[in-house]
This record gives sequence, C-alpha cells and structure tokens, in this order.
Amino acid sequence: MKPRELLNQKWGYPDFRLNQLEIIESILDGNDCVALLPTGGGKSICYQIPGLLQDGLTLVISPLISLMHDQIKEINQLNEKAVALTSGFSKSDLDRELDNCQNGYYKFLFVSPERLKSKWLRERLSHIKVNLIAIDEAHCISQWGHDFRPPYLSINEIRDYVRKVPILALTATANTQVLKDIKEHLKLNEALVFTNSFLRKNIQLNVRKVEDKLNPTLEVFRGNKSSSIVYVRSRKKTIEIAKIMQHNGVSVDYFNAGLSIDVRKAKQTAWINGETKVIVATTAFGMGINKSDVRAIVHPDLPEDLEGYYQEIGRAGRDGELSEAFLFYTQSDFERLHYKWIELYPSLSEIKTVYQKLGTHLQVAIGQGEFHEADFNLIEFCKKYNFDTQKTLNALSFLQRQGYIEYLTNQSKAAAIKLNLAQDYEAVLSSEPESLLLIKTLVRSYGGISDFPVKVDLRITAKRLNRNIKLVVEQLNKLYNRKLLWFRPPSEGESLIFLQNRIDPKYFNPNKSDHAQILKVRKNKFESLKRFVEEPKKCRNKILLEYFNETLEQDCGTCDNCRKDDSIDIRMLILNSLKKDNSFKRIVRSLPAYLQEEAIELMRLMLESGELKKEGDKILKS
Repeated sequence: MKPRELLNQKWGYPDFRLNQLEIIESILDGNDCVALLPTGGGKSICYQIPGLLQDGLTLVISPLISLMHDQIKEINQLNEKAVALTSGFSKSDLDRELDNCQNGYYKFLFVSPERLKSKWLRERLSHIKVNLIAIDEAHCISQWGHDFRPPYLSINEIRDYVRKVPILALTATANTQVLKDIKEHLKLNEALVFTNSFLRKNIQLNVRKVEDKLNPTLEVFRGNKSSSIVYVRSRKKTIEIAKIMQHNGVSVDYFNAGLSIDVRKAKQTAWINGETKVIVATTAFGMGINKSDVRAIVHPDLPEDLEGYYQEIGRAGRDGELSEAFLFYTQSDFERLHYKWIELYPSLSEIKTVYQKLGTHLQVAIGQGEFHEADFNLIEFCKKYNFDTQKTLNALSFLQRQGYIEYLTNQSKAAAIKLNLAQDYEAVLSSEPESLLLIKTLVRSYGGISDFPVKVDLRITAKRLNRNIKLVVEQLNKLYNRKLLWFRPPSEGESLIFLQNRIDPKYFNPNKSDHAQILKVRKNKFESLKRFVEEPKKCRNKILLEYFNETLEQDCGTCDNCRKDDSIDIRMLILNSLKKDNSFKRIVRSLPAYLQEEAIELMRLMLESGELKKEGDKILKS
C-alpha cells in the first residue's frame, strides 16, 4: 500500500499537508530526517504512516505522559495497537509488554527519554525489530530550546542497540542553533531537514503596553462566545483570573498542575467539547490537545521566551480560520522577568551549597546514593535552609543538566500495595469472590508484595480482571479499611533522584563554562523577547520569523504594528466620539484596540490642559 492510500483509508484525508509526504517517503527510503512543522502541522502522521507501512515496531520518544496517552488514543482509533511504558509498571509487566512488542502485538512503543536511559530496556530493544525511532519535541535536546531536558542528550546511545534504523526528529520550534544541536546530539549529520514556514497567516498578533491588564483581558471576551485560552505564569493566577472573568459573565474555568488527574481531565474535556469557552491555564495546557477551533490566545503575563510564545499562540486557528493572539504587558513585567530569568540564576558556589544540602536533607551519605530516589518537596526544602525558591529551582535545573540529579515534578506516582503475609485470604474472603480474585491477581503479578510495598499499575490490574479501574480502587480501599492490606492510591508529587554517588564537597566542581553558556542563552532569550514586544513599528511577524531564521519579504498586514496608521488623528477621533457618547469607558471602547492606550494618555493630557473637563464618569468639551 502507498502512503496516500493509507492516509485516505485510515484518516479519511484525500491528500497530505505540505512536506508530510516528502518526510514519509524519505523515512521509507531509510534516511534520517529532521522535521520542523508548526504546531498543528500534522507531526504524528509523519511517523505513524511509515510505522504502519513497515514490518516491526516504531519507537516513539516523548517528553510528557499526557502526550503519549493522547497519541495512543489516536492510534487506537485507527484500530492499531500501541503501548506506553510509563511509571507504575512492575518488572514482570515491563517484560510482558516488551514480549508483546517483540511478538508483533504492538505497532508503536512510547517511552520517555528518562525511561530510555535504562540499560535493561536498551538491551531488550536490541532483540526487537524496530523500524523507526521518532523523537517528539526534539527541541528539548538543545539548551537553546525553550524546554531543555537533559535526558534527551543520551538518546543517541540507543543506536548502539538498535542499528540501521532511521531517526525522525520532530519539533514545532527550532532556530538555527537549536537545529544544529538536534543534528549534533542525535548524530544526524547526513539528515534531511524539512521546514515549513513559521508564518501563521490566520493568527492576528496584538501586543499592547497597558497599566491594568485585567480590563483589556475582559474586553477580549466581551461578547466573544468562541473557544479561547488565557496563559498565565502561576497556578494561583489561574484561579484568581478565572474567578474575576466568571464574575464578569465569561464561560470560564481554570487549569493547572496542582489539580488531581481526574479534575484536570474533566476540565479539559469540558473545554474541548465547548461546554466551557475559556480556559485560564499555565503553559503546559494545550500540548497534545487536538482542538482546531480555538479563536483567541491571551497572554496577560509575559511568556518566558519567543519559542514558548510561538508554541502557545500556535494552539489557535488550527482549522485555518482567522484567530487572534493578544499580549498585554507593563514595563515592570520586564523587570520581574529579568530578575527571575537572569538575576536569580545561582552562582557556582550557590549551586554547590544546594547540592550538599540536598544530600543532608535526603540523608544520602557522601560516597553513596547512586539512583537513590526520595519524595522531595521544594517549598519545604527552601524553607528549611532559607533558600530562595526560584534560585534553588535554577540550581536543581543545572545539577540535572550536569547529570548529578534528576528532579521530577508533577509526576504520577503509581499505587503501592502490601499484602498481609499472615492473613488467610482464602478463609477471610471466601464469601467475596471478586475481592479474593483481586488478591490472587496481585500475588501472581507482583513478586514480594507480601514482604514490602510494591508499586502497582492499577490500569493493568483492572484490565486483567476485566473491571473498571474505579471499582478496583474502591475494593482496595475497603480492604485497606478492614486492615486486610496496606494501600496507597495513585497520586502526583515531586521526587528527586541522585544519579550518581554523592560527591565530597572538596571534589565537587560543576562545569564553569557550561554555567556561563546557560547564562548567555538566558540573556539572549530575554533580549529577543523584549525586542519583539517593545517594537513600535516593525511588522511583528517579521521579527518573530527572523528569530527562527526565516525571512518574510513583505509585512504581514495583520499584526497591530502593520494596522497602525500614522495619519490617524486620535484627537479628532476622541472629539467626534464625544458627539455620540461622553462616557470615558465607552469612548475608549469605540476606538480600535491598538489606539486605546494612546487615546487614554491623550485624554489625560487634554483634561490637564483644560481642553476637556470631567464630570463623574463623563468627559465633556470645555
């Protein structure tokens, strides 16, 4: 079967988007490829079709569990089989699923770069017929990328175990430096590079300097009934802004990583289905979500860099229809971002201090602790040692990058169960066959479960019992309450792993040049964002595309700077508006959005000069 025939049969599409077919054919020819496809550009099809057309297994390396599950759901809808080796699998479960991969039951295997570091897994993969290695969000491999992940650096080692297999690196955002790093770290020197234009013609960019961000944000949604996202930088803000918007009649909800998995899923589903129109969220929201009719993206907080900004606005208008992106900022925003991004980056001596205190806090002795994992609460740690939270977070990031530790946030922690060795379950549960079958299934599946707490994947357990997972949890809770077993439900939290034995302070010397390079990257990102936001005249799409090393020959004609008309007499617009209405708010709202801030300032000057006078909320001509 040819790629186009499969596309039509499985997806129902008559033809491919730009570059998709070329990428697929190149992979089928055995070539390594790097694909730079904008958000919503159909990256997954580029590895799914080659995977389905060839014998064997496609290995997909992805950074987020949520992304993996979304892709598996999509593959299942195609009547194909896929599995993700996420946390909670016992050794026997992993063996079983990899046997299924080896025997051809699954066509796609999803793993995280962290999981791929396991030598045992690599050895297992060497005995499986792998037809393609796809690396999603490949920009994570570069320190210049907006979401650098140190474990991505060791991905290339898989080639020592899985030979003569093409690699496909996929990303939506990569400038020249990021692209260089992707090719270098993955050893893709001969790779073919496919790039689509980063220009999103249907997204109208709007950037405004304001004094108060709340009113402009509310103004976007006044009378707006379409699906939208508001991106903020903290969990607290998601709640605060959502409450204010709700009070002002907006169909809105909030979303952040502090919510339980079930609550997040319910909120996300309500938004996808259109039951909730606006979602106020932190930056991770939207990754992997296939919703084509998002009409507006609003940033009342500055994004941390242009890559992140591009990713976020790219979640609008995937159906090709006209959509808008709004960014509201104050001068103090840049001061705060500079402080957080540059000034709070720790010195080498501060990083050394954090490292030693981690050892003390987690009770890891010098010369010991390799692969020691422990629950870790960043806030508690910082309070205990009087550390600045953001600076400590930056220190942990550096230590992770250097391979000393791994700091895992918002990790799904698998359920843990310990059976009572002395308990005669056959007798106690003789009249409860379902509970007894559950106990027997756990004993067969998890060695040592009667000796110590064992991590259990409840999804797999429920599948073996042919039961709903909620029912299994209810049964376990009842057995726990009867003191028949110990049970810790699945949860989310933070943990920290020492990747090597704790080093004596006398010999702990983090890389000085790497530290300087990171600081340089941060400064460059900050200046690029500042230049984009504060530019008063130049086409914003030109600036954005220049950052990604793309040239736009003509102004886009749609961004706020392109729509400005220097010939417009704002004073006359104000005076003409006074003839129709003299309410300050309504006068401002009657003007185009890009003129409103300037009009407010001009009205103040006109009031000070006596050209206008104010009576209550009314503005009158003197």
